[in-house]
Amino acid sequence: MKAHCRDKVANKSHAESEVFDTSGRDYSVAQLEARNLWEHLETKINSLGGCNMLPKSYFRIK
Repeated sequence: MKAHCRDKVANKSHAESEVFDTSGRDYSVAQLEARNLWEHLETKINSLGGCNMLPKSYFRIK
């Protein structure tokens, strides 16, 4: 979740994202999109109050 929030702050595409960089060894962007990975991440983050409710340390950009 923290990687997704950092990707959003950095305005990265799915292919450029830290989320993909972490899982891209096993799945393609198309496969992850077909599994609705980014939508699931967004839903979970929103259920916790959104990226703004996560600790600031989650927003360190590499």
